[in-house]
Amino acid sequence: MQLKVSVPDFSTLSRRCRGLSLPEIFKIQRTSPVHLAVDSTGLKIFGEGEWLQRKHNIKARHKTWHKLHLGLDLATGEIICADLTLEKVGDTTALAGLLDQINEPVSRFLADGVYDGAPTSDLLKARCFENQQTEAKICVTILNKMTELGRPVFEQIA
Repeated sequence: MQLKVSVPDFSTLSRRCRGLSLPEIFKIQRTSPVHLAVDSTGLKIFGEGEWLQRKHNIKARHKTWHKLHLGLDLATGEIICADLTLEKVGDTTALAGLLDQINEPVSRFLADGVYDGAPTSDLLKARCFENQQTEAKICVTILNKMTELGRPVFEQIA
């Protein structure tokens, strides 16, 4: 097609992105509540220190990391919430901001053990009495299954 399209380099984008307004991302229409999976990952931020370290072979004072928190709708595969925080912000602290980005009710929440605890339960309103009753029944079922699998069988031989 031989078209000339000018594309700004990364440093130009990086310098000018502060005032950039982005269009709203198209979201898939849902007919049922969200099945949400949440996790975070560390992102190493390269700055002047790392460049000087490579160029002059000196040790940088410290490396900078940020955390990218993502929420995925398991039914559609769509990332429906995301947040970039400083490395010191914990996953449970960032969860409130992620949930604020979701307009639909969350019917199932999956995450690793970092999210276990009262802050997450309070945000998801999972600590109502009815949910606690169901959780207790699940625990009893598991204990009975473990007892069934590990209990010796006694037979009279004489």
